[in-house]
Amino acid sequence: MTTKHTPKKPAQASQPAQPRLRQLQFAFPFLRKAEGKAQKASPFTDEHELHRLLAEREPSGSYPVSRSGMWHGGIHVTEAGAGRAMDLDAGLRALADGHLIAYRANRAYPVSEFAAPGGATLRAPYSTGFALLRHSMEFPRGSALTFYSLYMHLMSDEDYANFPARGKPSYWTRQWLVTSFARDRPVIGRNGQAADARQLGLRVRTAPTPHSNAIGILPQGASVSIGKKEKGWGQLKDLHGAQLHPPIAGTFVSASAAVGGWICMGQENGGPLVDEVFPDAAFDQVVITAAADCRPDDAQGAGFCIRAGEPIGHMGRYDALTEGGASGTRMAHIEVFCDDSIRPFIEQSRAWISQHGPHREDWSELGLPADPTILRIGPNTVLNQRNGDTFAEGVEPQSRKTDVVQVYPLAGLARDRSRHYAEPKPDPLQQRTVNWWLVQSANMLGHPIEGWVRESNHRGGMVTREFSRKWIDFRCIEDAHDATHTIFANSAQWIDYASHAEVADTASRAKLSPLMLKVYDALFTRGDGRQAAVELCSLSNTERGGYPWLVQAASRLIVKHGSEWANPAKWTKLIAELDQRTGTKPQREEELKRIGKLAWWDEVKARVPGFPEPDVFHIHPIALSANFSLNVEACRCGCCLESGFQVTRLGTNYGPVYSGLRPMDKTTALSEMVSAGEISQSERRILVAISMNEGRLDTVHSYDSEIVTAGAMQKTINSSGGGEFPEQVARFKQSDEAGYRDLFEQCGWTVEGVGRSAIMHYAHPALTNDLKITGEPLRTLIRIDCSKENFGKKISSIPLAAIVQAISAKSYERHQLMDFIDRLRNVVLPTIPSQYQHSVGEFFLSDLGRATALDQSINRPAFVARDIGWALNSFFAIRSSVSKNPKEWGQKHKLYESEILQIYGPNRSMARINGINVAPARYFALAGSLS
Repeated sequence: MTTKHTPKKPAQASQPAQPRLRQLQFAFPFLRKAEGKAQKASPFTDEHELHRLLAEREPSGSYPVSRSGMWHGGIHVTEAGAGRAMDLDAGLRALADGHLIAYRANRAYPVSEFAAPGGATLRAPYSTGFALLRHSMEFPRGSALTFYSLYMHLMSDEDYANFPARGKPSYWTRQWLVTSFARDRPVIGRNGQAADARQLGLRVRTAPTPHSNAIGILPQGASVSIGKKEKGWGQLKDLHGAQLHPPIAGTFVSASAAVGGWICMGQENGGPLVDEVFPDAAFDQVVITAAADCRPDDAQGAGFCIRAGEPIGHMGRYDALTEGGASGTRMAHIEVFCDDSIRPFIEQSRAWISQHGPHREDWSELGLPADPTILRIGPNTVLNQRNGDTFAEGVEPQSRKTDVVQVYPLAGLARDRSRHYAEPKPDPLQQRTVNWWLVQSANMLGHPIEGWVRESNHRGGMVTREFSRKWIDFRCIEDAHDATHTIFANSAQWIDYASHAEVADTASRAKLSPLMLKVYDALFTRGDGRQAAVELCSLSNTERGGYPWLVQAASRLIVKHGSEWANPAKWTKLIAELDQRTGTKPQREEELKRIGKLAWWDEVKARVPGFPEPDVFHIHPIALSANFSLNVEACRCGCCLESGFQVTRLGTNYGPVYSGLRPMDKTTALSEMVSAGEISQSERRILVAISMNEGRLDTVHSYDSEIVTAGAMQKTINSSGGGEFPEQVARFKQSDEAGYRDLFEQCGWTVEGVGRSAIMHYAHPALTNDLKITGEPLRTLIRIDCSKENFGKKISSIPLAAIVQAISAKSYERHQLMDFIDRLRNVVLPTIPSQYQHSVGEFFLSDLGRATALDQSINRPAFVARDIGWALNSFFAIRSSVSKNPKEWGQKHKLYESEILQIYGPNRSMARINGINVAPARYFALAGSLS
């Protein structure tokens, strides 16, 4: 029952707005293998594809039960199995934004040795390497969940030599060795004293430039640690006992003076100045990184902050301990776990959704998108047949009635436009456009079925749009279980089952542990349960049309169980009982040794505050990523943003507007661009200040003389289909054609031509019959349902939703930001003010001056030279003795520039609103931000 929504009181003016909740980004832990010579690896976007891959090719490593009848808290991916469809050079990827808290790397793989029949000794290498990430999500406000993702059996240092295309993890402890190619030497002293010929090395400077002051010289052979890197330079963090040669012969410099200094990491004298080295102490032990959390948008965050989709490592060796078993096996084990807080967290999330879900203003208060991202088709739902623009159950509807729960990300469905039909008129009850989707499922006979469902009020059954934060179909399960990790009530019953003992009903549900009985009953609702253990061990079998529906259902079970990586002594009892019942085998002793070396839990628990006890809730990593992967980008082609447009007006023109949720100063792209050396800190400050006056990065509207206005710089598609926005998209297409196809072309928007000849078109199977349109027909399409009667109401806009989604992508955000920087660098600063000989960049050295000129260039570019020239004239009329060459102003430059800005800033020619020039307000906003 939905709780009645209580309208909120107007916020008091004195109360500061609460910060928006940060949306945790998610990604699947592998990239799809490239297809064809010209193709690149691409992200997986469909959990169904991964469930099928894992079920068909990884039957021994399923969640939550292994093929042998043991508990299994994660999933296995092997090189010879599902790995054949994955880009193995790209490696394992972080499944969510997080913080690396611990890892272990092998210098070389440990090796298990055991005697085979005939006296031969078999050797089986295996990896104990792992990476452990901590993640935190908040929803609703004040309710937080900490969870962990684990990536086991990672590649050893020695093994990387066999794979040149695979880079070693960035978090491994590394140092930089000064090579013999570094031949800087102290300069001659004041008294003509020459340096010792042996004082050769690498000069340390005060800044990452070749002309900054020298601090000292690192001798050849010194190993140092580097922190920040910038354009081929590295900032020294630790000299590890190395002493410095002085910068000037005959002087002295302390080694501590070099910490924080910069060294060149390039090449000179025919070779590299520094070589990357890995100290022995960094291997074969659990390494705990900085304990403090960090935010993924914090470039200076503590510890190792890792973003979703970033590499963690590569599959390592894990050869089986069986006679004639697989050798050369490469495998990864991936799992997710958390403590008991998962139960109340999910309960609070669902309670908030129940009360606030339909109310967009409540989502806005949290700073989150207000549209569901998941389509759920319940069992006993008839899939309709389509005939043109009509849908009906058709003949034999029972054959198209679902017998399983099916979920789809709306983004995935929208990716294929042939699977989407938008009703031509808004639904009067929901006051939005309602969509039909083409979906697949399975019927009672286990046959695959396909048909159309209406996303709400589907007459043939239960179809709903769900919020990811509702954790739809996820279920927490806990109860007593076997301490030796079998699925049975005790280890003896497992041995009966595994050894095929002549015991009655060895596989029946009565033999399962209480925990596994709950798991079984959650998945199997029919049958007598006599083969319950067999059924659990065979979850990965494909059935019902070749799709592993039980794997998908099991992926929504959040099961509490002791970790495999804690208390290795628990296996001793199981091995002893096996030996007693079936005889001893040398492999089992080696297995116990392996288990002891694989364990890491106790070490992490002792050194990481807040780390949980080993009895934890396990979450299927693919299901978790699939459920939340759409939090950041609401949906493919903006399908989940379609109803987020409000009808507004300008004069007599009515049209849709999307105000946006992504302020320029909040995007993580800015800090990334600074860290990469693409923009300076000064340019970042200018952009942040400008953002106060400009639109948000995802602002889109269509209510004035232009067809579309989009983005932070408010670029437009004009009435003929051209304009600055098509020019911007054309440049994006040239720089990132794959991104252009993904964000624009596949969503109906195309650009033809470049520069001022660029024209944008739009096509849609239902809205335009797949015909490309632009100009007045496009304007008319976009403004359907925008009228006086609908003023202030929410409407749907499929074309503009796709634009919002495209310009919200990080790759396009960077493109937008670089447009500002390019305009500043290449247009504004080189501009020569009217009647003067020196550039704007020479007159305006301050961030405020440059931001003020950029602000006008964005809005009234034709008047920048004229207005700055006029301001200079006014200034020199007052200070007639001041040189008109700003290079001669010296220490008074700051004062003179300030006086010029006080003339220029408030009086520039800018847009007028209700007859009032906006220049003063915009200038004072900039001054307040940059003073």
